Amino acid sequence: MQLVDLRGKARYDAGHIPGAVALRLDRIRVTVNGAPGMAASARRLSRVFGALGIDAETTVVGYDDSGGLLAARLFWTLEYAGHRQARILNGGCPAWLAAGGAVSQRAASHPAKRFEVRLDPSRVVSAEEIRSKLGRKDVAIVDARGAGEFSGRVKRARLYASRGVTREKEIIPYCQTFVRAAHTYLSLRLLGYEKVRG
Repeated sequence: MQLVDLRGKARYDAGHIPGAVALRLDRIRVTVNGAPGMAASARRLSRVFGALGIDAETTVVGYDDSGGLLAARLFWTLEYAGHRQARILNGGCPAWLAAGGAVSQRAASHPAKRFEVRLDPSRVVSAEEIRSKLGRKDVAIVDARGAGEFSGRVKRARLYASRGVTREKEIIPYCQTFVRAAHTYLSLRLLGYEKVRG
């Protein structure tokens, strides 16, 4: 098992779960043609995850202190990379500390491993494909942005079954950088939704 701390260097250095490695989210996402938050290349994901001591057999447990947003993005990225042993720590670092969990200030290092990326195209959807699915009754597109973003006033919802987001549909959550949408992705996956794509 490999614990991955996504809280940032200062908080990691101040105290992290013993054995956890630090990961900045920007190491696994990139800006493409001006669009931030895109998944990094297979080569880069292989390099980053391998350097953290992760291979196909490693169960990865991500945690943060932002309500699971960053850990959810790690979860989605690992699933997209073809890794099926992704988890998040329920409640993140705050729950760990509240339960009296130990912390360490010693940076963890683990031997590098070979992380083979097998991109899973069922975990992503293109803008063209979304356009072709608009208005279909068997597809639910879930906007994870706030009302100000939806209306366009802010550039920067958990509405499921009561809003038509049901298991038989293909579900496509989105936001601006696929952090909040990754949280929706994770929530739906935990609820047993299989056809969820970012």
